[in-house]
Amino acid sequence: MKISNIDVDAALADVRQQLQAYGIIILGLQWLFDLIMATPASNPLVPQHYLTGASALSLAREGEMPALWYSSSLSNPSRWQIAGAGIDGASHLLGAHELWDATEEITSLGVKVARIWSATHERALFNLMYHFFEVRQKPMPNIQVSDIDDVVDMGKVQQWVKGFRPFLSSTGASSMLQWMNH
Repeated sequence: MKISNIDVDAALADVRQQLQAYGIIILGLQWLFDLIMATPASNPLVPQHYLTGASALSLAREGEMPALWYSSSLSNPSRWQIAGAGIDGASHLLGAHELWDATEEITSLGVKVARIWSATHERALFNLMYHFFEVRQKPMPNIQVSDIDDVVDMGKVQQWVKGFRPFLSSTGASSMLQWMNH
């Protein structure tokens, strides 16, 4: 039996999606699929634009507390911090990990959206640190660890920084860790 015209990327994406659905793929194995897929950055299943930064830190899922109290800015989309549009997100490192459907929460603030994704508090912080310390190589304005450490799992974020250190500049990674431990 001869098989031809197989779309290998589509087949691997399907396998990856099924493994993720069963919880088999964890963050540590994402690199394997990125390595063998020809165009992982263009994966249509990973939102390239989503709420992040102070916007995501000010938003909370049901039963959670917001990490910041800037929720009044959430009702004004022109003030949102969006990964991929003003804030350099870390989708190339994290994929869709730690993104959630925030449509209901944003709609409850009076903003009509078809669908909107948001970073979790931890991913929002990681994105901010990546944007300021790695990309812009500048201090992060207006947020201190003491403002958010009661809600944000700083250990998880620190683990990501250490795990992604081979993909970060030494200056960026050091600045992130220094900021978190200040």
